[in-house]
Amino acid sequence: MHLSREAYASELVRFRSTGNIAITESEIDSAFDVPNEWRDAVADAGRGQALLDLWGPLLKRLPNVESFLTVNLQQPAILNEDGGDVLLLYPYTIDDGDDLSFFRGHLPLEGSIIPSDMPLWNILPGDLQYFYQRIHNGWTFFPANSMGPLPIGDFELLSKKLDFEEDELRQMPIDPEQVLPVFHNGAGDYLCLDLSRSQGDGAAAGLIWWHENPVELEVVDFWGVMDAWIGIFLEEADRRT
Repeated sequence: MHLSREAYASELVRFRSTGNIAITESEIDSAFDVPNEWRDAVADAGRGQALLDLWGPLLKRLPNVESFLTVNLQQPAILNEDGGDVLLLYPYTIDDGDDLSFFRGHLPLEGSIIPSDMPLWNILPGDLQYFYQRIHNGWTFFPANSMGPLPIGDFELLSKKLDFEEDELRQMPIDPEQVLPVFHNGAGDYLCLDLSRSQGDGAAAGLIWWHENPVELEVVDFWGVMDAWIGIFLEEADRRT
């Protein structure tokens, strides 16, 4: 399916986002100060191989992302937002092309620089650090900022993100000062990390905060739930043609 720049721009206006869009290699000019991997993704014309290479080893954790890149991804685009961020757009359609949607990837953190406003950096799982430094500083559904790892700038401990009553705090099995939400499912729930166990692999550090059970935290496989939630969200995406 061929999607024009006009189709992208029209959909982005609905999200109150405007700017310079490049959907072909020839449209990428000096205004787009982006990694070479992003240029390769646009030049790849939606075949997905360049993005498979970009995501690389993380795809072993997130096979549903690999399936999306291989089966559903349409022509990627680079968006230089007016007065905002530079984003890599991951377009896909629903309902036989009637509904165009995007995931958006932010520029990765540069090199090995640890953000000064992220004192928790060293206790993030290694593969999550890899994601933020090498792939994207946040990859979420546009415009809801959900269904993928949140940008570092949106990180807040659970105790600060949510307003708990004193009796709720007493009932919680884990101190919310040790819980970091990293993924919002768009329905009010968060996939979190137990920071007391998050270093290294991180799989055993997963917690779900369910908005319907605010004093309970369900222990889960961190990467397994992340992949499952992404897969459920994208299960109605059209196959690329």
